[in-house]
Amino acid sequence: RPRVRWIGAPAAEIVVRERLPARWSVAVDAPSAGRLLFADPGFPGWTFRVGEGRWAPIGSPYGTPMEVPVPAGRNDVTLAYRPASFRLGLAACALSLVLLAAWCAALRRFGQTSSPRS
Repeated sequence: RPRVRWIGAPAAEIVVRERLPARWSVAVDAPSAGRLLFADPGFPGWTFRVGEGRWAPIGSPYGTPMEVPVPAGRNDVTLAYRPASFRLGLAACALSLVLLAAWCAALRRFGQTSSPRS
């Protein structure tokens, strides 16, 4: 059972909607501002957003439980593991594929235009 705890007074109503290895989705109905404490350790790459707000890195020290600030009211909180190294790897892979396609096209083009030597 996923564990999420409210830090603040009075207590908030928390419903975990989704819990995957790289994603949390939580609905919070908070009478006042507070923080959500997640039972997973924080590492570089974990980000969060409240509602449709902007994604922001989680500021918890590495290896400690993740904490996210939440304003008063009804809010949807989403956490996602989106490490920069993964995006960098995707970009490097895409660049490699483009260069490979260009090289193959160049070989095909120059291979057709050159005449065999006798």
